[in-house]
Amino acid sequence: MPQPLILIVKFPLCLFYLVSFIVVSWTARLFIRGEQARCAFHQRMMNRYAEKGPRLFSVRLTVTGRQNLPASGGCLLACNHLSYLDIALIGSLRPMQFITSDDLRRTPFLGAIALYGASVFVNRRSIAGLREDVTRIAGTIRDGSTVCLFPEATSGDGAGVLRFKRGLMETAVKAQRPIVPMCLKYTRINGKQPDRRLLDRVCYYGDMVFVPHLMRLLLLRSIDAELTIFPAVETAGTTSEEIAPGVYETVAGTYGNPLGSGDSDGNAIIHP
Repeated sequence: MPQPLILIVKFPLCLFYLVSFIVVSWTARLFIRGEQARCAFHQRMMNRYAEKGPRLFSVRLTVTGRQNLPASGGCLLACNHLSYLDIALIGSLRPMQFITSDDLRRTPFLGAIALYGASVFVNRRSIAGLREDVTRIAGTIRDGSTVCLFPEATSGDGAGVLRFKRGLMETAVKAQRPIVPMCLKYTRINGKQPDRRLLDRVCYYGDMVFVPHLMRLLLLRSIDAELTIFPAVETAGTTSEEIAPGVYETVAGTYGNPLGSGDSDGNAIIHP
């Protein structure tokens, strides 16, 4: 199919997918009373829409280790971050909340998607604010929610896993609930081993602009993704300083370097 025709078909579908999510979620808020009930609804809605994401974006997702997700009780998922596409793939696992920067809340369109996707907004620029956020999110996990954290605190270019920041891992320690490491890789793009050019059509990082990047992504014929879920790491009687290096090594060691051009981020250094 010619590329212009692909965009004519897929872009309106994608726009409808995203806009309908916002409209349905906003409308439901008018009728659901209580913040806890609203949050639960948004998690379920996000999960249902995310389940449709892989097909819309021509992604074949392979999940390994699904049995490592705790069957009950809250937990913190810790995964590397490459693209906004990650949200749809990880969100398809189960209802959950994603931790994201407070800056995203003020971003047109994407901020609305994050808000109605039951995101947990954090203020990374203030130590006092971050401490309050850690306590708040720990309570959410303790109450039984699955919360997903991208410990790199940004999205990477796909050449490797960026250094983890351990501050928000403290949420699981405070809640005395497990951390579940996960590794997400885009292994083949258009049926090929990804090179820098192909990775840049999936990975969303730096000063990339959303709409042009989305259009390039929609033009891809196929994306193969692998999500590996590792055994949960118990947090009782330990600290985030002790846990974070092991979580990083598990994720980064599995991800490797798809471009084969050396280590993209040096040694494993965990920042506070």
